[in-house]
Parts: sequence; structure tokens; C-alpha cells
Amino acid sequence: MKNGIGKWFNKNKISKNKYDDFSEVSRKTRPKLTALKFIGIYMSVGSLWILLSDKVLGIVVKDNTLFKQMQLYKGWFYVLITGLIFFLIIYRSLKLYKEALNYN
Repeated sequence: MKNGIGKWFNKNKISKNKYDDFSEVSRKTRPKLTALKFIGIYMSVGSLWILLSDKVLGIVVKDNTLFKQMQLYKGWFYVLITGLIFFLIIYRSLKLYKEALNYN
């Protein structure tokens, strides 16, 4: 019985420390600046992807029909990867938000 209570207490203690750290971080958080940095990085990486991947594709693929087809696949690949990244970022943010709301 004592082990069960000790485990419960330690689990809650760790959880409380996690939220104590969260409150410190929340004071330093600037949502607008963070969003602008994220979008800036996204736009830079996206622009580089479009410019550089077309150049590399042009070097590798000489047939014009195949080049156009590969550009389509390249675009879908980019949409898939960035969609997954956005999902993970949004999911983690909303999960943290939900945990913060449920914390008493």
C-alpha cells in the first residue's frame, strides 16, 4: 500500500514541476513573434525547395514530359511533408493547451 501511494505522489510531483516550468515559459512566450518566425522559416524553406529542386530535377531529368510529371510529384511530396509537419505542430500545441486548461 505504501508503495502505491509513493508512486502516486511522485507521479504528481513530477507533473506539478512540469507545470511550474510551464508557467515560467508562458511569461517569456510571445505568440506573434513566434508565429512570424515560423512563417518566415516556412516561406524561406518553401522558396528554396521550389527553386533548388527544379534546378536539380532539370539536371537529372532531360525529357520534358518526364520533367513536368516529376514536378507534379515533387509538389505533392512537398504538400504531404509540410502537411505532416503542420499537423504535428498544431497537435502538440493544442495538446499542451488542453493540459494547461485541465491543470488545477
